[in-house]
Amino acid sequence: YILVIIGVILCAVASWGVKRTFAKYSNVGNNKGITGAEAARAILESQGIYDVEVVHIGGELTDNYNPRSKVLSLSDSTYASTSVAAVGVAAHECGHAVQHNKGYAPIAMRNAILPFANLGSTLSWILIVVGAFMFHSNTGQLLINIGIIAFAAVVLFQLVTLPVEFNASNRAIRILKDIGMFDESELSMTKKVLGAAAMTYVASAASSILQEMTKSPNSINERNIVLGMLIKVYNGELSHIVLNETLEKYNKELVSRSFITRLFKGTLERQIELDYIIDCFSKTKTKKMKLTILTILRLSVYQLKYMDSVPASAVCNEAVKLARKHKFAGLSGFVNGVLRTIARELDNVNYPTEYPENLSVKYSIPQWIILMWDEQYGEGASSEILANLNQKDISLRVNTSLASVEDIMTNLKYNNVDVSKSTIVDTMLLVKDAGKLDNLDVFKAGMVTVQNLSSALVGLAANPKATDYVIDVCAAPGGKSVHMADIMATKKIKMNASSTETSNNTANCSENSSLGVVEARDLSQSKVELIKDTASRCHMNVVTKVWDGTKLDEEAVEKADIVLADVPCSGLGVIAGKSDIKYNTSPEGLEELVKLQRQIVANAVKYVKPGGKLIYSTCTVNKKENEENAKWIEQELNMKGIPLVYLPKEVASDKNYISIMPHDGMDGFFIAAFEK
Repeated sequence: YILVIIGVILCAVASWGVKRTFAKYSNVGNNKGITGAEAARAILESQGIYDVEVVHIGGELTDNYNPRSKVLSLSDSTYASTSVAAVGVAAHECGHAVQHNKGYAPIAMRNAILPFANLGSTLSWILIVVGAFMFHSNTGQLLINIGIIAFAAVVLFQLVTLPVEFNASNRAIRILKDIGMFDESELSMTKKVLGAAAMTYVASAASSILQEMTKSPNSINERNIVLGMLIKVYNGELSHIVLNETLEKYNKELVSRSFITRLFKGTLERQIELDYIIDCFSKTKTKKMKLTILTILRLSVYQLKYMDSVPASAVCNEAVKLARKHKFAGLSGFVNGVLRTIARELDNVNYPTEYPENLSVKYSIPQWIILMWDEQYGEGASSEILANLNQKDISLRVNTSLASVEDIMTNLKYNNVDVSKSTIVDTMLLVKDAGKLDNLDVFKAGMVTVQNLSSALVGLAANPKATDYVIDVCAAPGGKSVHMADIMATKKIKMNASSTETSNNTANCSENSSLGVVEARDLSQSKVELIKDTASRCHMNVVTKVWDGTKLDEEAVEKADIVLADVPCSGLGVIAGKSDIKYNTSPEGLEELVKLQRQIVANAVKYVKPGGKLIYSTCTVNKKENEENAKWIEQELNMKGIPLVYLPKEVASDKNYISIMPHDGMDGFFIAAFEK
């Protein structure tokens, strides 16, 4: 116990002495006006040391020299400051670099002891706290004693290595004098600063121990998480799935879900622009970089350009740490140099002016998509489409068979959710930031579900009757199937209410006694499970079936009142929320998609009974997948186009299709209706 008390007192005194002395002389500028970083580089060069990197690190008096990586880190109060105190601390750390360079024996001894001291720092308080909970048992007493011994090892390390610190300070004073950096008055002040600076490692060790007391054992490096997420996407995984799985995995540990989400989505969304900026300042172009290094640079440049709250120094330092963590220590200097140059010159980037490269970089969209839109929708169409391809508010659809829109709005407002009613679809609500949606009671109860405004128009266009048999041939994750089931259930409730009022009409009661069903299909069991989860949460009458839409189901021929074919598509209408789509699509891929879509629709048409309806939809902006397919369905499959009169007046059409461009909270979408 005595060793523990001595250790605590030493830490407290060291910390107080360093901060007091540093504060006193941090207000005194040096005569040459040099910063701590500039002084460090000059001192190292004067000693013939050119392989030590001087970097900025966050915090106050967290300055240190790492002999393994040969990195000299200077804190916020030292790196850019021109005070005598800052230069003194920088010189002290340079003293350690000189010790290492000259083969100073005591520092080698300290480095040998360091792993044991770190182990003691990590375990001591954990053992003491656990032992305290078991205080009345022999095991508890043993754990406390082991913890005290571990802490004593840390204190012993500090005492044994004091000569190393004093030697570093003496070397620093001598070098400052020899190279003429300071005059006598400045040297006098510096000696006082360095007398205290010799104890900075004590304060630093104490700070580390206190952090260990409060830090979660599974502490999370959020930038490293984002790096891993991005690499998953670059290796073919879907961005929205990667994001959802990550947030779920680290649900309790993450300090900032919003930081991870913004950095992940933003880096993907602005990828082409980020690569352009990197290529402006790097001799090694992005196409030749290793994926990990390129990804580190991308997410770092995004922070520099779009996240003003993150200091440039922190961005650069964290990027260097990421490079080393992923075994690219040899390229950490390259990463540091490129990012620091970009941080200085970011406002001077010369963006392209020639079309279509200017739009491609401005909106981070492949040039071939720009040219395709201009060809299909008219010159300049791309500019308008891209200007409206921005992140939308989250849209929630109310399951009106379970709750009223007004009741849901009241509930959300009571829970401090910023919510408003859609001006286009009266069952849709727009929320600014609902946090984790599945924490909302109304979401858990299935009263609301997430669905884009454009997507919700599909169910309205279908307008199923309460008793209809509906087949959704490509249903996952189930939003449209559940919507149609809700429309049918709502109509059934109204019919039953009307029947009750006219109970003397028994025939009417009998006619309305059964509710129709939605059969939701998709290619794999995993996709069908997604449909089941959505339908179960929303308490909807949806049955599921694993079925490949390209194969004909003989048992379903001419059985359905309505068939929905929301076919796999290029997704160019939803790239605001799924940025990886635009990088994974190609002109050749679009041609193959059209073939797949027609194969699915050719089977879907056969399931429609005479007089029944086919609803064809995509979430893309591409005439080959949209208008041309709709024309093909009429001409080749002998289906009759019917006007979309059941849609809200803002989007209703006397044609049999609507093509929605991204705007006003709506994704790009296409819907066409046919009758057999």
